Amino acid sequence: MSDLKLIEAGCGPAHGFKSVVVLTRRVIRKLIAPWLLRTNDILQVMSARLDAGERNTKILSERLDALSNTLYSLCKDHLELAKKIESRLGPHDSVEDKLSAFQALHWDHVALARRLAAIEDVLAAGGDSARSTLEEGGARPLLPFPGLESPDSRSSKVS
Repeated sequence: MSDLKLIEAGCGPAHGFKSVVVLTRRVIRKLIAPWLLRTNDILQVMSARLDAGERNTKILSERLDALSNTLYSLCKDHLELAKKIESRLGPHDSVEDKLSAFQALHWDHVALARRLAAIEDVLAAGGDSARSTLEEGGARPLLPFPGLESPDSRSSKVS
C-alpha cells in the first residue's frame, strides 16, 4: 500500500479516545483498501494509455507536417507547370472560346444542310411546276402540308 500514504496517516499508536479513532480508521482502511487498490490500478492503466496516445499524437503530428510540406511543394510545382503550359499554348479561356465558336459553326452548317435538303426534296417532287411557281413569285409554299392543298390540285388527283 505504498500508493495509499494518506490512508495510513493517523494510524500510529494512541491512548484513550484516540485509540478508538485509530481502530475505526484501521477497520475502514481494511474495508476500502481493495476498492482503492483497484481504482489505483485502473488509473495507472489509463495513465499509460494516455501517455501512449500522446506519443502517437506527436508522431502523427510530425507525419502530418511532413505531408503538408510535401503537398505544398507539389502544389507549387503544379502551378509552375501550369504557367509553363499556358505560356506555350495560350490562355485556357481562349481555347474554350475557340472550341465553342467551332461547335456553333458546325451546328449552323448542319442546319443549313438540312434546309437545303428540304428545298431540294420539294423541287424534286414538284418538278418544273415548282420551279415555275418559284420564278413567278407564286404563293405556293415550299414545303407542302397535307390537307392544305388547293382545290385545283385535289380535283386533278381525283380524276
